[in-house]
Amino acid sequence: MQEGDATISVYDEQGDCIGEKIRGEVDKKQDILKSVHILLFNRKEELFVVRVAGHDSLYPKMIGCSAAGLVRSDETVEEAAIRTLQRELRLGINGELGIDGNQHGLQYHGEQFVSMNDVKRFMNVFSIVFDGDAGVVDLNPDDAEEGCWVSINKLDKKSCMPTLLEALRMLKQNRK
Repeated sequence: MQEGDATISVYDEQGDCIGEKIRGEVDKKQDILKSVHILLFNRKEELFVVRVAGHDSLYPKMIGCSAAGLVRSDETVEEAAIRTLQRELRLGINGELGIDGNQHGLQYHGEQFVSMNDVKRFMNVFSIVFDGDAGVVDLNPDDAEEGCWVSINKLDKKSCMPTLLEALRMLKQNRK
């Protein structure tokens, strides 16, 4: 979960910043926000997915991206992605991801304005290959109940959050 006192920028549908709110005051359904969605793959090209915590107000208990979060007003989307990986999956900057200066391994797949079930976001999608110890990921229980490695072809799409499906679509489109 995001810290309640972080400042989050609010946008209009053209992508212009129209204000800022403290994280605890953000209306996830009404405010248009920038978000990061990270797809974590292993060397077998399996995707790490999480079952979202039951207290998530938008998509409780659904399957989501490896990690996802809002972009704070004082950070770039890349900084938000790194912070989100550290917070939700407890992956270290110089540890499993080998982040060193600009050589962190994150691949950016673009930003897309999406409107899903009355939720509007500027989604920024990243992917990264996990090179850690036997594929073990240490989930933050505040953000996810469980996680597992799956083949993308075997995902039950009915159980997936729309943001995961959109992130996979953007990844596929970017790889063409």
